[in-house]
Amino acid sequence: MIRIALLAVLSALTSTAALAQDPDISARLRAYFEPLEASRDFSGVIAVRRGDELISYERFGYANWETGTQFTPQTAFPVGSVTKSLTAGLIIRMNGEGQLNLDAPVRQYIPDLDPAFTASVFDVLMHRSGLPRDFSPGALTDSRSHTVIQWLNDTHAFEPGPHDESYSNVGYSLLAIVAERAGHGRFETLVTMELLSPLGMTSSRLSRERRELDVTGYAPGPLPLDLRAPMVDEPGFGAGGLITTVDDLMRLATAVASRELDLFQPDGSLIGSFSVRTLGEEVIYTIQGSVPGYSGGVSIIPARELVIAYSTNIESYSNWGIRDVLHRLVLDEAVIPAAVRQPTYELADSHRALIGTYESTGFGPVEISEAEDGLAFTLLEGGWSFYLTPQPDGAVLWRTFNIHLAPTRDETGLLTALTATQRMIGQQTEISRWARDMPPMPETETAED
Repeated sequence: MIRIALLAVLSALTSTAALAQDPDISARLRAYFEPLEASRDFSGVIAVRRGDELISYERFGYANWETGTQFTPQTAFPVGSVTKSLTAGLIIRMNGEGQLNLDAPVRQYIPDLDPAFTASVFDVLMHRSGLPRDFSPGALTDSRSHTVIQWLNDTHAFEPGPHDESYSNVGYSLLAIVAERAGHGRFETLVTMELLSPLGMTSSRLSRERRELDVTGYAPGPLPLDLRAPMVDEPGFGAGGLITTVDDLMRLATAVASRELDLFQPDGSLIGSFSVRTLGEEVIYTIQGSVPGYSGGVSIIPARELVIAYSTNIESYSNWGIRDVLHRLVLDEAVIPAAVRQPTYELADSHRALIGTYESTGFGPVEISEAEDGLAFTLLEGGWSFYLTPQPDGAVLWRTFNIHLAPTRDETGLLTALTATQRMIGQQTEISRWARDMPPMPETETAED
């Protein structure tokens, strides 16, 4: 009964029904994000709590832009790497309960893993295992644990450590399998029973398969909507797969701040994709995650008793850097104004003239090609494809990262490069030159004497 009463109190503290509005914070949030909402570059929910009071709850855009469906407190978003905090919390709890040993080699729990992999559970937890960052697109035929292990054994040449820290989603999927083997249960069930239910995160669920959601995710796209469906990606497990509400993100933050979910290391750092940042004299504990079409995160500012939580459903440039902007807005610090982009224009031959491949981009070689809905922009090394928004004077906009690409021509009118002007949210403008990969000139025949 005591536990039920405690959960009821926690629910009241985080519920949007208990809103004690801070008009200044709400006004700053609305002034910053409403122009982004108007250009369909931002859509989602932002909530701020001070102590026990919810002081701001702002909604921008729609859960479904085609139907005009509004966000509600029950709207649940995929939040990607926020899942890692639960994976790390479960591993640490199982270590404390004697179900596994952080210092033991991973192969003690997964003996079917290649013997050349000698990293410990703690190495993987701290991203020091030498594992790759991600699974190759389409590499896994299904999301079973055995398939993950088989892919690693077949595709990765393990090197003996020690390894430098290198972020790895693959590693956290491996930790989920460690938890399954040591805990004799499915990872999703273990997290639900050990963490989600005890923390009161009853509107959250884990899934390693794509599932129907009550919110639609979008990427920049063509007229008339200016949006389209995002790229398809598997949610994974261990590294991703958490689907949660903004209220439940608040509960997660409360658990981390109170150390009910203890992710702190002896040196004051955090694990499970939480990081420690500073803004002036303020220490901030923060985590964010994303999957195609969605993002979400929380930040804890302990000295001010502030918690910020957000979730979004448009995969545009306003997601990248959002947490630093939110920190400044909530603390009333100066922030670089969000770039206001030009509206979308009709695709013309001047835009099609950009078709080709480009080097020296900072993203590896890229290709602009014509697609069914306009111009496609593809990162050739990873195969990721994006939509390019037509702009005036034959320019295009890569809205996902707000990079304006304008043609640069030589004295003969030949297109030789693109001038890339990037205006990311809350950051200074960056300008670079992307050289066009020109085909070789045909050989000229010399006349015989």
